Amino acid sequence: MRNVFKGFVFGLMLSNISYSQNYMDSISKYYLKDNNQKTIYFGEKFKKSLEDIGHIDNEGYAAILDILSSQYIDISDFDKAETYIKKVLEVRENKLKVYNGEYLFSLLNYGRFYKNQNNYEKAEIIFLKIDSLASKYNLKSDSVYGDCLRMLSKNYIYQDKLQNAEQTLLKSIENCKKYRPTFTDELMLNYVDLTRFYLNNKNYIKANEFANIIIYTTNDKQDLIEHYVEAIDLLSEICSGQKKYDLAIYKSKESLNIKKIQFGEVSKEVAKTYGILGDIYLYKKDFKEAEKYLLSEYEIIKFLYGKDDPRYYGNLFRLASFYYDYSKPNIASNYCIEINQLFITHLKNRISFYSNKELKFYIENEFYFRYLIFSFLNKYPNSFKDLTITTFENESLIKNFSLKNNKSFAKEINSDETLKPYLLNLKNKKNELQTYNISNNLKSKEQKNQIENQIELIEKNISKLTYNNKLKNLFEKNSYNDISIKLKENEVIIDLISFYYFDTNDGSESQPFYSVFLIKNNNVSPLYIPLFKEKQLEFLLAKSKNEKESTHIDKQYTEKAISDLFFKPLVKELENVTTIYLSPSGLGNQIDFAALSVSETQTLGEKYKVHILGSTAEIINYKEAGLDKKSKLELLLYGDIDYDKSEGLNTLVNATLENNSDTEFAGLATRSGITKWNYLTGTKKEVEQIKSNSQQNGFVSTIINGREATEESIKQLDGRTMPFVLHLATHGFFFPDPKTELPENKPKLFEDNKSHSTRAMVYKVSEDPMMRSGLLFAGANNYWGKPTDNLTTDDGILTSNEISNLDLSACQLVVLSACDTGLGDINGSEGVFGLQRAFKMAGVKNIIMSLWKVPDEQTSELFDVFYSECFSGKTIHEAFQIAQAKMKAKYSPYYWAGFVLLE
Repeated sequence: MRNVFKGFVFGLMLSNISYSQNYMDSISKYYLKDNNQKTIYFGEKFKKSLEDIGHIDNEGYAAILDILSSQYIDISDFDKAETYIKKVLEVRENKLKVYNGEYLFSLLNYGRFYKNQNNYEKAEIIFLKIDSLASKYNLKSDSVYGDCLRMLSKNYIYQDKLQNAEQTLLKSIENCKKYRPTFTDELMLNYVDLTRFYLNNKNYIKANEFANIIIYTTNDKQDLIEHYVEAIDLLSEICSGQKKYDLAIYKSKESLNIKKIQFGEVSKEVAKTYGILGDIYLYKKDFKEAEKYLLSEYEIIKFLYGKDDPRYYGNLFRLASFYYDYSKPNIASNYCIEINQLFITHLKNRISFYSNKELKFYIENEFYFRYLIFSFLNKYPNSFKDLTITTFENESLIKNFSLKNNKSFAKEINSDETLKPYLLNLKNKKNELQTYNISNNLKSKEQKNQIENQIELIEKNISKLTYNNKLKNLFEKNSYNDISIKLKENEVIIDLISFYYFDTNDGSESQPFYSVFLIKNNNVSPLYIPLFKEKQLEFLLAKSKNEKESTHIDKQYTEKAISDLFFKPLVKELENVTTIYLSPSGLGNQIDFAALSVSETQTLGEKYKVHILGSTAEIINYKEAGLDKKSKLELLLYGDIDYDKSEGLNTLVNATLENNSDTEFAGLATRSGITKWNYLTGTKKEVEQIKSNSQQNGFVSTIINGREATEESIKQLDGRTMPFVLHLATHGFFFPDPKTELPENKPKLFEDNKSHSTRAMVYKVSEDPMMRSGLLFAGANNYWGKPTDNLTTDDGILTSNEISNLDLSACQLVVLSACDTGLGDINGSEGVFGLQRAFKMAGVKNIIMSLWKVPDEQTSELFDVFYSECFSGKTIHEAFQIAQAKMKAKYSPYYWAGFVLLE
């Protein structure tokens, strides 16, 4: 990256501006000092001067765009960085049309753009493209090629592809020796990276060997002094790794003295050595000395880069961890609060231009700090009110955010006509994408990638247009005060939290832990209450080998063990409470809390009114809903479905699977309850009874059955404005993550064996959890176990992914009278990726879903009672409680506790 000025200076000369030298001097000076803001300031002025005189198609203009994009990447202003990267690539590809080192540098910035956002797959594609172009146009001798290989190696390390990383670095070294033998500087950069690679992998012998090569090569060479001190730092870290702490300190202080003379007291080089010394003293348990050096590192980073720089953000986390370990909670709390605030600031900045996929990726990668903060709260519960509040608000925000998409926000801006063409285009592209999601041929994959890129661009445009609306609905209406003020004196919110807890006192490894925020209207902050380790809950949820499913579930809901885990620590706070609003997390999403026994005769749902919410922020606009016939509400009743459509009922599916003798895969299908889609006898009676009951009470209802109960008929509800209820008495499916449930080589086996690939296989091994869950409609058997050649989307298989792209905001209630409809991939604060998430994202107000394979006859009986109560004027919540209570009086929990109401 340091050789960028070759092209930059050349471009300035071509620009033929009299004051080019002044710009060159200023930009070069601040660029080499890592002063991003000053580099950007002078760079933007020079860019404007070129635009003012019309010099926008030459090398000088392209060069300054390269400089600016690299600086914006450094400060994480990815919106501007992407704008300049695309502009410079357009200039180089369409105007200059020269494939040279400067063009490779522009591509390198693009790769770094993705790498710095932790999008390593996209970065890898660009780095490999540079590798290919360098071979094609004989550019391997250019320094940018070496930069690319080193960056590609680091990208492999982040992806845990260590063998690829090592091979790429060795390839870079050989390339440097072959094409640039006199450029010792570049060779040393490679040796430094290789030494670091071996050090991080605890191969101290090889790390020491290469560090000493650097020392020997650079000793007494002023132009290579940077590499010399870097090698001393590496030797210090090697000694530290070998627990030779005194020797490590000696070498670090040697490096520090040289750096202060060569680079100044306040420099990035000095800050780095301060950090190394801080770590060494931490290993020695000398906290006082560690604190001194870590604070010195922090002050320099803050001064050089400012609070918006990711290096500052990382340093905050480092100091918070230190003071947490050092048992200085007051100081640790202040750093944790700032981390919380910066996360919100960064998220606000990104929602203005990120696509849904990019935002999800960002949250997953940047929300890691929550583990430290929750571990801190576990250690000092309710001691730091401001930290408790900001942490609760962050968790609530993420839960609420995960239940929305760009379409949800756009729907709220009814008057903005500029959004409509984007939304229509987005809908068409996502429908088009679905056809390629079920195909395995290479041509389709190329087309699929193109469509995904187009969708991303559309979503970015929608993000910009809905930015103010997102700020208002997500950030301005998410404060603790906004939420707590909605509660009455006898009401509480229980926000369940799951996270990885590390106990530094006993040295135990990080493990999943559960806690709650408990909110009352008269408390100045949430109460934080630690609960239990996840393995305790896993033990209670696990079924023994020979135990029947019904026996296992009955035991869970008649005994108090699970209930005690969650609610025994909360007993004092639940005194005089009549209503609980509960937002689940982690394995809590697999539990019907209202059905849990709190005594020998009473369930939690009988002791309290228990409302299950996707996010605590939903309490702000919460209103208990009912079925209002005056609103011209219509009940759409799906049941009695012909899954064969033309082949007769009760046909076995998955024939292809059985013919292939894939017993292991068929076993997985059996565990998910879908080795065949048989006709559901009880559903005919179920929907007919609901229709009869609704008509007697003055409601309009329509049965959609047989061959008419198509997937397409559901999609036609998209954008409907008249209120309706959707009752879906059908099969449902959910497949666990193939990375954990299938043999390691299984997904690749399906990939390579395309001639035998079926739709079933595609869904089962998909990396997208929203493709691994769904509902079955008419004709599904004609596609499910068959090859993927036919790319129709009306295949009778409605995935969660397809549902999430619909606008069902007029739907007052969805009843998923099917198996496993409440299941999905669990992802911490973001909840369950499955049907419940899909319908929430589609805008549905209330969802009734199942947690296990529900018995056909008792399911029909439960919903007969439920609708009767709804039609008599009870709210949806009241009707559901009454229905479960009546079923409890007749049956064990297996027959009625499987259904949960998400409001």
